[in-house]
Amino acid sequence: MKKLQVMLGILIIGFTSSSSNAQTNVSGVISSNTTWTKGASPYIVTGNLLVNNGVTLTIQPGVVVRFDSALSMQIDGTLLAQGTSNNEITFTSNTADTAGAWGYIYFSDASTDAVFQNSIYGDYVSGSILEYCTIQYAGGASVDNNGAVRLNAAHPFVNHCTVSNNSATGITAYNLTGNLKISNSTISNNTSPDNGGGVYIGGNSNASSNTLISGDTITHNGSFDGGGIIDDPSGYNPNLIITNNIISYNTASNVGGGIRVSGGLATISDNVIMNNSASYSGGGVADDGDTVVISHNAIINNIGDEGGGGIAIITGTAGTIHNNIIADNISSSSGGGISHSFNTTTLLNNHIIRNTALDDAGMIILSSGNSVYFSTNTIAYNKNIDFNNNLNTCIYINNSAVPGIIYTLDNNNIFNNSASYELFNGNAQGTPNIAATGNWWGTANDSSIQAMIHDWLDDNTLGVVDYSPFLSAPDTAAPVSPPANVIKTDMGGGQVQITWNHNPETDIAGYHIYHGGFTGYSFTNVTDVGNDTSYTLTGVSFTDTIAVTAYDRTYSPANELDSTIVIDNMTNGNESWYAYAVDTSATVVSVHKKGTPDIYRLQQNYPNPFNPSTVISYQLPANSMVTLKVYDVLGREVETLVNERQNAGTHSITFDASTLPSGVYFYRLQAGTYSNTKKLLLLK
Repeated sequence: MKKLQVMLGILIIGFTSSSSNAQTNVSGVISSNTTWTKGASPYIVTGNLLVNNGVTLTIQPGVVVRFDSALSMQIDGTLLAQGTSNNEITFTSNTADTAGAWGYIYFSDASTDAVFQNSIYGDYVSGSILEYCTIQYAGGASVDNNGAVRLNAAHPFVNHCTVSNNSATGITAYNLTGNLKISNSTISNNTSPDNGGGVYIGGNSNASSNTLISGDTITHNGSFDGGGIIDDPSGYNPNLIITNNIISYNTASNVGGGIRVSGGLATISDNVIMNNSASYSGGGVADDGDTVVISHNAIINNIGDEGGGGIAIITGTAGTIHNNIIADNISSSSGGGISHSFNTTTLLNNHIIRNTALDDAGMIILSSGNSVYFSTNTIAYNKNIDFNNNLNTCIYINNSAVPGIIYTLDNNNIFNNSASYELFNGNAQGTPNIAATGNWWGTANDSSIQAMIHDWLDDNTLGVVDYSPFLSAPDTAAPVSPPANVIKTDMGGGQVQITWNHNPETDIAGYHIYHGGFTGYSFTNVTDVGNDTSYTLTGVSFTDTIAVTAYDRTYSPANELDSTIVIDNMTNGNESWYAYAVDTSATVVSVHKKGTPDIYRLQQNYPNPFNPSTVISYQLPANSMVTLKVYDVLGREVETLVNERQNAGTHSITFDASTLPSGVYFYRLQAGTYSNTKKLLLLK
């Protein structure tokens, strides 16, 4: 008995020593209900850890769990990891603060699913949960369906979590059979060599189940397809709902920089999808097989190198794209706003504004589906950059392979696009006429409208466009267009004057000026200036991003719902998208660059397409004070190259743009009274 007491004493002393050093080593099987406390934290995972079926592991707020190299945690029972906003739970590496330092958190089919009150939109009731947790530096395992958090036919509730800096998909969910909810979380800086950098959803075979991704920030993730979010290209997801998220700065080396949806029914609504890029198509969104509804999103500043800067409809059955802002997207090929093929699609009440492409800047339709209905959209200020092609167009339609397709384009406002033609019918002679009646083309002159359309009257091998009768003024059911010629002038003393043109719509009720706190899609301050077209702001910087919008008589502040992150009056069509104020005191010229052979073929008419840097040369008078800065397209300063006094003569400096995200940048040179601005379109 004395010997047993001595041994027991040694064990107690050892455990107490571990706890007093604020460290508890854990490994192996947890076979009874267990609670990890903050007082015994951190918990060091020294061997793979398994929570048995029927067992609950509760992790208290403030606990830190550190994994030794390549180790992982598997949940066959219930995990209750509920931190708080001020006291999060952290799952991290015990060896190095680098992506891939440890394995993953794995929920198996045997784990306890989360239960919600009434429906997936209701409150959490019970089951496995990760809430106010940080999961970082994981992904270092050679397994199929790799991810920092892996859900195999498992449906825990993921809420208010940060999943970041992992060398695999942030959250990988596969073989799903029930309701899965991922909400209010930040999923960032995760990189997968496969599909889905931020979130991967796959294999939900239950037609009555839902996957809801809501209120999340999904940013700076990268993968082959679906840089931000992807559903399984080979599986079937009956009801994927992506709503009220910010999906930004994600990249795909193939398609779907922001989102790629592929199988089942997908609803993508009320999201901000911005600054994503895809090396092939669908910089913002790529649809490759779903019946998809894309509505009330701000799809802005995305890049799809080979097509569909904003949206690429690749294959599928049917879909609806309505009430979206599709603006300022770029394609180095065609379809700056939308690239469309193979799908029966309805496009309604969209702003398709200021998109840029080599050709077909607004939209290209190459459909082999059944029909395309295109109504009450505003398509304006889109720009082609292939100036050597005298047949370039804003909207291009070609479906000669399936000659029975019916195209209807009615009650749209199509005007002021920088292209040789507004509409090009590429269908063969003898195919059904394109019904393009009831549209506003920026003029009421019949011959001028015909000159904007390329069809059988220009080339007898092509089909006919029926454009008459046409509107003599903009259709007020279509979204309000952004004001034109918005110019800012530095008045000195913190005063900036903004001027713009009156909008052409007959139901315009006034204009808003936005400034301060610009996030890429919203501002802190808005000033209603009524029907004036000139206003002077006080207490602002000339380099601030300032924008003007127009609104119509049905605009109402009551439309702005707290439940959405987009501006509802904009997506409803009652307020225009932003027209950003520009400084026109300097001449703007274009320098286009691209660093891959594929784009060299497309951009061969542009100077130095392979040059990763730009040499800026300038001639100075004697003793000049020189300021040379780089700005992005929204007027935000990126880099200062020169800020000093320089002698007379020729000077040059090399600007290395290789580290910048793809996009449009300006460099502005000011020397004494001399000023010059140049623009670069970086298509990486």
